[in-house]
Amino acid sequence: MLIPLAVIDAVGGMDAGLFIDNVDLEWSFRMRAASYVLLGVCDARMQHRLGDARRHVPGMPRGVVVHPPLRLYYMMRNRVLLYRLPHVPCVWVAQDVPRVLVKLFLFGGC
Repeated sequence: MLIPLAVIDAVGGMDAGLFIDNVDLEWSFRMRAASYVLLGVCDARMQHRLGDARRHVPGMPRGVVVHPPLRLYYMMRNRVLLYRLPHVPCVWVAQDVPRVLVKLFLFGGC
């Protein structure tokens, strides 16, 4: 990331309290709320291991990534924390809540 120091001074750095998941998401919401424009390279590719396995879910050809219980806990906790922040768009919350409920239903008992 290339970010002028003046922007970091104005908006702040990433929230270390969200240390496993959604750190970048929360920061980007904060940047956008402060009227900064975020630019990215949409066709960039990165190799990244997302979980230990995939679980087949009807209607989802690639299945769903299965995360270890501790990672799942922090993912869900951080999502709920994001929902309560004033700079997080209501539209994103409305789109994300169903995803969180599906994950809890599928993996909450793991």
